[in-house]
Amino acid sequence: MLRPDQPAGLRLGLHGFGRIGRAVLRASLGTPHRVVAVNDSFPDDDNLLYLLRHDSLYGRLPVPATARSGWWDVGDASIRRSRATRLDEVDWSGTDVVIDATGASGRAEWDDAIAAGTATIVLTRYDPEADLGVVVGVNDAAVDPARHRVIAAGTCDGNALALVLHALRALELRGGSVLTLHPWLGYQNVLDGPVGAAFPADRHGDYALGRAATMSLIPKATSVLASLSAVMPAQAEMLSAMSYRVPTPSVSSIVLMAQFGVEVPSETVNALLAQAAAASGEAMRYSDSALVSADFRDSREGVAVDGRWTDAAPPPRLTRVVAWYDNETGYAHQVMRIVSALALQRSGLR
Repeated sequence: MLRPDQPAGLRLGLHGFGRIGRAVLRASLGTPHRVVAVNDSFPDDDNLLYLLRHDSLYGRLPVPATARSGWWDVGDASIRRSRATRLDEVDWSGTDVVIDATGASGRAEWDDAIAAGTATIVLTRYDPEADLGVVVGVNDAAVDPARHRVIAAGTCDGNALALVLHALRALELRGGSVLTLHPWLGYQNVLDGPVGAAFPADRHGDYALGRAATMSLIPKATSVLASLSAVMPAQAEMLSAMSYRVPTPSVSSIVLMAQFGVEVPSETVNALLAQAAAASGEAMRYSDSALVSADFRDSREGVAVDGRWTDAAPPPRLTRVVAWYDNETGYAHQVMRIVSALALQRSGLR
């Protein structure tokens, strides 16, 4: 039974069924929203559903998942299955929102899919050609389904940084730097090897990324500021950033070293962060417990601030803020919160 302030669920299409696509389907369980269509060019349904049912990081799927001709049955949902290579080659009829988890589609595909009747496309990445970049807890109130047909959910790192900076906006950011610590990804090598075809095209010249992912901290460039620029462009221009790939399978961390225009003690910084977390509707969490990255695995928030490491200093010294985020589960729930924001707008409840 829906509460008076809870909109009806939306019907979702999933384009791409890799780590993020599967995480989004898991995140949809228990919400009013339901996945009704999945497209992935990989031909073996039994293999895909095996990966959905058994995840080495997040455990077994809590509902049954089986395949039949042209359909998947996941829990009590019947999901139409297709194997196209492009988003605009799929029949998305019967869906309200298509979530593109491939990272590969472009404007022409979006426009063709919209012309064919797709209402809204949500990208699980940053893309400057999207109609709107959204981080729930920062600018989700700006979503207008009539105008914003393609919405970019940004990156896991971009969501985390935006939530922290938004919570501290009263302190007037003047500059600083960002360091992200990100787990290995599936395209990296288990043993040293070339940066090959499986790597994104912009990584081909970064030979260090071809080194064994489980054996080293690997410094690399990061898209965190590009993602931030979609929702907080002025702040993105004030910061520099870099990243390390670290030898763990899940949970990222971000270290913000910022110079603010307003001088406040560490306790005040933490109070602002805790207040923002309490008001965020689960998009943000505040903790001062002695926790490590494994403790945040499968956590649903977009960011969890670790207040133990906050260190505020008077200008011109820098203030440090440290936070954690599950780069799969937490990000997938942020994507689902965008779906909920769309549902609120469509129902007139926002």
